[in-house]
Amino acid sequence: MIRTGDSIANPVTGETVTFQQTAADSDGEVVIAHVTLEPGGSIPGLHVHPNQTETFRIVDGVVGFRIGRGRRIATTGETVVVEADTAHTFWNAGEGQAQFLCEIRPALGFERLLETMFALARDGKTNRRGVPHPLRLAAIADHHCHDVQLPVVPVPVQRLAAKLGATAAWALAEFGPTYDGPGSPIKTSDARPASATLRTIHKHGPLDIVAADRAQPRETPTCSAWPSSPPIPAAASGSVSRSLAGPSERSNPGSP
Repeated sequence: MIRTGDSIANPVTGETVTFQQTAADSDGEVVIAHVTLEPGGSIPGLHVHPNQTETFRIVDGVVGFRIGRGRRIATTGETVVVEADTAHTFWNAGEGQAQFLCEIRPALGFERLLETMFALARDGKTNRRGVPHPLRLAAIADHHCHDVQLPVVPVPVQRLAAKLGATAAWALAEFGPTYDGPGSPIKTSDARPASATLRTIHKHGPLDIVAADRAQPRETPTCSAWPSSPPIPAAASGSVSRSLAGPSERSNPGSP
């Protein structure tokens, strides 16, 4: 479980995220993190948070944003707000490190999503843009459909594709929706994991943050519009996994 003061790093995107306020601290209301973005660093591409508002307060450096069809360059002292259900991405637009505070409301599964994506990048299980294997990505998208979606593609199409892909991911390669590191148990589930075992990379002292007035707690959206994936017989899934995907990643940590 992420705790206040914990840091995780993504060596592919150049991000280091230090959590200043967590979902556990705020009863799920908000996550606040200090983000350092290395020169040339950027996140993989446009995405949408369907139920969350994301606020960026630039502490140092220059950060570029694409929000909807517009582009913006933000510098020290500026604030950028991305409303829920708005396509966006960001990158380091300067020559040195960029630092900003990121606030996302409500928290939902944001922390767990970052843990999974950062751990995959750390272990070499993503491409050069920080995107994991398509089957694993489908499993993550299915699990975190309330946290992140693609722009343009109709949501029902995304949900169906992710559900089918998640089933195939487990059947063919035993890719689950969460990842903590080699040897960790990975299981498909519609329930959000209660904790994670990704270790803290380092600790930073707390930054002075003035918290906004607390809003009323919001219920966590679910993806129950689609039925759960059909169970896969153990014998069948094992044989398919051995014949098409090779040894599972539990025995071969270097697999995609």
